[in-house]
Amino acid sequence: MPSAARSLHTAQASAGGKGGNLLKLQAGGFPVPAFGVVDATVLSRFLDRAGLTPKIEQALEQLTPDGAEQAAAAISSLITGATLDAPTRGAIATAYAATARADTGEPVAVRSSALDEDGADYSFAGQGSSYLDVRGLPAVERHVLDCLASAWSARALTYRLLHGLSITSIQTAVVIQAMVSSDVSGVLFTVNPVAVRADQLLVSSVYGLGEALVSGQVDADTFTLARKDGTVLETTVGAKEQRIEAAPGGGTLTLDESPARREALSLHPDDLARLHAVGLEIERHFGSLAQDVEWAIAGGELFILQARPVTGWTQPPTGDLRLWDNANIVENFGDVTAPLTYSFAVHTYGRVYRDYCQVLGVPASRIAAMEPHTNHLIGSFDGRVYYDVLSWYMVLALIPGSSIQRKVLAATVGVRETDDDLAKAQRPFAHLPRRTERWIHLRTGLGFAYRFFTTQRTIDRFMGQFEAVAKSFDGAELEGLSAPEAWGKYEELEERLLGHWGPTAVMDAVISLSVGVLFGLTQKWLPDAPDWFLWQAIKVDDQGLESALPVDRLKALGARVRDDEALAHLLATTDAAALPAVLQASDLPGTGWLLGELSRYVEDFGDRAVNELKLEEPDLRDDPVIAWSMLQSAVASPAGASAATLAAQDADAWLEGKLTGPRRWIYDRVRRKVQATLRSRERVRFARSKAFGMARRLLRSVGAGLAADGVLDHAGDVYVLRLEELRAVFEGTQDRGALRVIVADRQAEVARQRGLDSPPARFFTHGDPATAVREPDPDPAATTGAIDGVLTGRPSCPGIVVAEARVVDTPRDVGGAILVAYRTDPGWVGALSSASGLVIERGSPLTHVAVVARELGIPTVVQVPGVTDLITDGEQIRLDGAAGTIELLERAPAPEEVVA
Repeated sequence: MPSAARSLHTAQASAGGKGGNLLKLQAGGFPVPAFGVVDATVLSRFLDRAGLTPKIEQALEQLTPDGAEQAAAAISSLITGATLDAPTRGAIATAYAATARADTGEPVAVRSSALDEDGADYSFAGQGSSYLDVRGLPAVERHVLDCLASAWSARALTYRLLHGLSITSIQTAVVIQAMVSSDVSGVLFTVNPVAVRADQLLVSSVYGLGEALVSGQVDADTFTLARKDGTVLETTVGAKEQRIEAAPGGGTLTLDESPARREALSLHPDDLARLHAVGLEIERHFGSLAQDVEWAIAGGELFILQARPVTGWTQPPTGDLRLWDNANIVENFGDVTAPLTYSFAVHTYGRVYRDYCQVLGVPASRIAAMEPHTNHLIGSFDGRVYYDVLSWYMVLALIPGSSIQRKVLAATVGVRETDDDLAKAQRPFAHLPRRTERWIHLRTGLGFAYRFFTTQRTIDRFMGQFEAVAKSFDGAELEGLSAPEAWGKYEELEERLLGHWGPTAVMDAVISLSVGVLFGLTQKWLPDAPDWFLWQAIKVDDQGLESALPVDRLKALGARVRDDEALAHLLATTDAAALPAVLQASDLPGTGWLLGELSRYVEDFGDRAVNELKLEEPDLRDDPVIAWSMLQSAVASPAGASAATLAAQDADAWLEGKLTGPRRWIYDRVRRKVQATLRSRERVRFARSKAFGMARRLLRSVGAGLAADGVLDHAGDVYVLRLEELRAVFEGTQDRGALRVIVADRQAEVARQRGLDSPPARFFTHGDPATAVREPDPDPAATTGAIDGVLTGRPSCPGIVVAEARVVDTPRDVGGAILVAYRTDPGWVGALSSASGLVIERGSPLTHVAVVARELGIPTVVQVPGVTDLITDGEQIRLDGAAGTIELLERAPAPEEVVA
């Protein structure tokens, strides 16, 4: 190190945080007002010579925060009452002379500068003393002692104790600096610590001295600048009711500001440009991002009064930004999801959406480049599954109308829209020449247009292929298969099904675009349409839904059993688990018929289950008791038997006369397109449930085979393995002997996850999601709570019902009550047979159960924040599916109070 640099470094070390930074700014040629430093070595020696050091140490013995005031008072009395000796007075005079104010008597500022202050970790903000507008050497000497004493002030000692810092080796310097009679002063942050953004600078400014700002006495103007070019991104006009100025005889005085100056901005664009430039120069000079800079402008000249790191600033994490939301997907993967299910779902989503891209005509090279997103459309946190919203936005951007589709995604799926700029930044073909990107967009647009107009043909073809595969696997004998045989059949299923699923993924985009168009037409042509109208207008009811068949069958069975009083009594008085045995032993007429019907129900809908897309969950074939209990519910609770219900509003009746001619023709065509595609989607979702059911049986058979081979202890251990690990086992790249260790670790992890609170419904991560810190959503959902006893959600199916609320977390008999749940899944459909109304906290109007409820005419409200916490089980409520409201009642109204 050259001698000049070594000398500067030595001076900085003993000048404290504030003084050292000023020396560094001065060396860099920045416009710093003249100053001098009484360094820490001088002041420490003074304390030693005056015999004060041991007395200070004695006062600090056994110090606690409660004793800080007493210790500080004793130390302050010792220091401020001491007489300065000649060496110390000489050092103070030299520092004062460096300000060029000693001869003129003009004011200076005297500031403490502890050796460990103004760092990146500890700022000591407001802990040491500063004195403004000090005039003459005697006053300077007195305030140097005051600053020295403030190193042991009660607040400084408490600060040190709270941060675990030393109280036995405190050293401080004192800075004496020429005062700037500033017209405007303030603070510049070279990052935005409020928004935690490194691409922005933040400036605050007030009239007069900066003391008004740092003390919080005056509400400042605030400016947000773009780091890139200094563009003013945002401006906030502060009240600036007062300003602080130097008093003629020393000290400061506070003056009221005129109304005109309060309303005006205290900085001009040229001032902001200078601050932007000098802030970036200070960063470069200090060699670090995030500087906190105090500045002043006097007579048009800019001065830098101080600079230090922004305390506690952490560079925003690098890596891909991802936004996670559990809306809608919680319908399929509620609570903790086993590793096998999650890895199977990731693999399935990735395969389907890569094929989707291929169907749209995306070049193979771009499909490969998109794999980081198509392979991570979902993620898992503490065992809970989430959508990666930004990756979905990127996939949506492949086709026309992506902005409309984002809005429809928010309305229909419940995934709240995010910042528009962030959404638009999710470009699937980044870093391509503009001409190439336009050509690919043209290809994908044409591909989508073809699929849009041939959706029904695509779905019919797929369902034909699916039924053929399902039939062949339904008849397969899986008992006694070896692990390799079962795995071979699983791979056959995967290839025969997943290879044909890609084109069906276009259907969701078709639905989103069609609903978006219908929504736009409704807003434009039917501005007075009630909230319930759109969802009722697209209700699928003319040919029924395959997904509603289970509940239709149960309702029909329930009606037939109710007609037989003896049989109905038997079901009502028998435990569901014992029902088959009791029916077999009974000599009542009709028991044989009922057993046959129940057997056929399980055969036809055996893949249905609670959380039916979770491979680890038992389906009806494994646990038919679920079917028996739902039948008992259907027998005991005929629709509307225990609640006063208004007839659902009819969309056609409301529409009559409001649209005519070409407008009505266009509206009906779009409406029929939505209905047809929704029906197709439910067909595909029903197929998806069956496909997961087939995969469940095959993978369970794989587990049984591995257990038979002694590789696993139990067949169920297979659920805590990942799909890729199983694949590696049969490819010979995974050591079978290590599986038990993996299983034990995973089972412990799953047990830990089950004991955790669920992560928030929505959050951000940067980089690898597995290790990333979850950052709260800066745009949280609306605060939950009842207003005047009324909760509000999104209307899904109109109708009014007054009944008890049954708050449940699994589908079960609700006895004609209103079913209230955090989330549902297709396996809940059977529970609708005994529900008079439906309220779902995290659902959407297009989730599976909501669609079926609409077909069945069950009043439904979805997306009601916090409803499962706000409604008590058994509480009387009034559900209005048209208005989207749930009224909390203190008593059940008489039937005549319900207006038809």
